[in-house]
Amino acid sequence: MIFIVIFINTVGKKKQIAIMKAIGIKKEIIINSYLIQVACLCLAGILVGMLLFQGITWYLTVNPLRFPIGDVPPIIDTGRILWSIVSLVLVSIIGGYIPAWQTASEEILDGMRG
Repeated sequence: MIFIVIFINTVGKKKQIAIMKAIGIKKEIIINSYLIQVACLCLAGILVGMLLFQGITWYLTVNPLRFPIGDVPPIIDTGRILWSIVSLVLVSIIGGYIPAWQTASEEILDGMRG
């Protein structure tokens, strides 16, 4: 999903990227600016996900699921949460780098044509 968001964002800004390249901004700077944007999206996703997770965990702790064999409280596995965060960061970096690199690698005139 991050790849799609960044891809649509970079394709929508092809002309702007071409203009930046035409005035002398280096390809690496353009790519790094998109990686910073991806890092912000990733951090926001992690924070919102943790808040939602904590809220749901709190709710299910206060109101556990009731089954005939007894109440079922949530079990939190910290290792899985950390693995999910690391996976999200890696996928975000890769998903942000590829479209930014593709768009920044185009010729200036091709980018200005759209």
